[in-house]
Amino acid sequence: MVKGYPQIQQNVGDRIRELREKQNHTQESLALKSGLDRTYINSVENGRRKKLHAKHKRQ
Repeated sequence: MVKGYPQIQQNVGDRIRELREKQNHTQESLALKSGLDRTYINSVENGRRKKLHAKHKRQ
């Protein structure tokens, strides 16, 4: 793993949250628009997820 990667991951999550809120989206509304699960979006915003896997797509 690259040194500082967890911080980069958190910065990306913070930026996604900032943009989502600027567009007046909830995690649920973003999930519906993106086809991703709301819990996945939450994990990304909180710096707990690194990669997008097909299993995170809504069925």
